[in-house]
Amino acid sequence: MLVGWCFTTSVMAQEDTIPDRKTSIKVSPFNLINPWDGTLLAGGVEFKVKGNIASYTELGLYLPEVNINPALENNRGFLIKQEVKRYMNAQGQTTGPYWSVELSYSQQRYSRTDTINIPGYPAIDKYSKKYDLERSFYGVAGQLGNSFSMGRFFAEGYAGLVVRFNTVKCNGLTNREAKYREMGDWNNPNNWIHRCGFTVFPKVLLGFKIGYTLLQ
Repeated sequence: MLVGWCFTTSVMAQEDTIPDRKTSIKVSPFNLINPWDGTLLAGGVEFKVKGNIASYTELGLYLPEVNINPALENNRGFLIKQEVKRYMNAQGQTTGPYWSVELSYSQQRYSRTDTINIPGYPAIDKYSKKYDLERSFYGVAGQLGNSFSMGRFFAEGYAGLVVRFNTVKCNGLTNREAKYREMGDWNNPNNWIHRCGFTVFPKVLLGFKIGYTLLQ
């Protein structure tokens, strides 16, 4: 009986020490080395709504001067996300493992230089051409994640699946040139997102954030 009482007391004491993050700020460092969409400076604010329900809003800006993907020249635009999170915490706290639903919207403008290879084209088989693209997408995602507190600082990892409704406008290309662009392997998702017109495609999400708790 005494051992059981001591164990229960110890567990309750540990639960009492779990920090409840009422308001926190986060940054996403991996977005700075995104090889598909370009370099993105992103951060956001999460606040407790009620019990173990939280809301997270993130804003990101593409940095044309610091671009890890040399194929995207002068990449500029923004990304905004709104996420509703339910923490799987029996104490009604907004910390630990969670699942969430996220909506996202992005607008980008950038330039590319690609090889055009039109079958049967007279005189010249291949030629290079620089052109501008305008890209936007809406995304709907489901995610599972976990956060680990270190005092007021914490780390958060997550994985999930997003469906993106992607629209790309190619300026300076004919429909034929757009069709016969050589951008590497077209089976690579990196190239799907640059297709002219409207496309819908799924994408696996893997991410990591670091944060700081403003209010507990």
